[in-house]
Amino acid sequence: MKTVKIVIGSNYGDEGKGLATHYFSQTAKEKNIRCLNVLYNGGSQRGHTVEYKNGVRHVFHHFGSGTLDNADNYFDRNFIVNPMVFVSELNELLQIQKIKSKIYISPNCCVSTPFDMIINQMIEIYRQKNKHGSCGYGIWETKVRYEHSIYHLEYIDLINLTDDELFKYLDGIRKVYLPNRLSEYGYNINDMNTPDLDNYIENINDDNLIKKYIQDLRTMQDITYTSYFSGILRIYDYIIFEGAQGLELSETNRKAYPYVTASNTSSLIPIQRIHDSIVENDCNIEICYVTRSYFTRHGVGDFPTECPQNSINPEIKDETNVHNKFQDHIRYGFFDYDEFLCRVKYVDAAIAKSIISNINTSLLITHLNYTNNDICGNCTIKDLCKDFDSVYLSNTKYAEDIVIKGDNNG
Repeated sequence: MKTVKIVIGSNYGDEGKGLATHYFSQTAKEKNIRCLNVLYNGGSQRGHTVEYKNGVRHVFHHFGSGTLDNADNYFDRNFIVNPMVFVSELNELLQIQKIKSKIYISPNCCVSTPFDMIINQMIEIYRQKNKHGSCGYGIWETKVRYEHSIYHLEYIDLINLTDDELFKYLDGIRKVYLPNRLSEYGYNINDMNTPDLDNYIENINDDNLIKKYIQDLRTMQDITYTSYFSGILRIYDYIIFEGAQGLELSETNRKAYPYVTASNTSSLIPIQRIHDSIVENDCNIEICYVTRSYFTRHGVGDFPTECPQNSINPEIKDETNVHNKFQDHIRYGFFDYDEFLCRVKYVDAAIAKSIISNINTSLLITHLNYTNNDICGNCTIKDLCKDFDSVYLSNTKYAEDIVIKGDNNG
């Protein structure tokens, strides 16, 4: 019997999905069960924090949050890989411990280039007061390039090119696609030489950037395995799908346009993978929705329950979601029970259960130490317990301290 955990951000991101994934991967490790950590949406713009009581702390971007618990990684075809970010994070992780995880990549993954990131960052800087709240990792730009240009080689195609062919492909993105993409925004690259953008122009023209990218792609290719999801499932009895961002930021959320992410943040992709690849009756499936005890949003866009941080707790400290020039400051809001249940229970969980009926739903509530161990909004933990099969409670940064409230008993 396989155990499947699907970790979903319930709100606008920054809920604690790294903590949830670490909690489940740690459980698998303690039981000596081989675990697969699947990244199935978005890309390396995710920032999922895992902390250990021995002082180790890491913010995961391109690796699953179960990596330090020896969970193997799988990059699903809907995850956008980025060789430069991958190698950079790999080196960071190797400073912590030897990585025992195997890493599998779908042959159909889209692949970000430094030029996607450069376009993304230049546009955000040029927008100034009209920013979209991007993280600057080029996720949206990568998706647009794959959907609307001739530069759309998938991962398997890229790694099968020679270095010379790779250079030619990337040089085309640099010299043809990048200027054309900037012109679609109404900008002429020759007129964008401002002090804020001079370094970008210099990097664009530097052949060493392309050479470094090719080197990182080869490193990624050398230490990973290319495989379809169905090809490795038999190896694992414990599978964690780790989502990125939150339900309110999904590209399917039309009412939030244009301030959404370039991916489907719902449980639909994992549910489809399970439905297509696993005998459903041979699985214990749990969708774990993660939320803080209050709402947050990083970046611009509508935020109906927004309030000053002091209205929740002036002592809130957030080491991961710090101010940056692309997203600015993190924003705070009160927890809204009806809004929350609508998107989580009556939309996402309902759609998942229409595809696979035998699904349990759970809720992980984080940051309770800032709100007197209850919800800061128009409901209580007791109210929420009635709506989920089980509720996990966290009032520290550590997975070991998570407690289970109960099985639908309030």
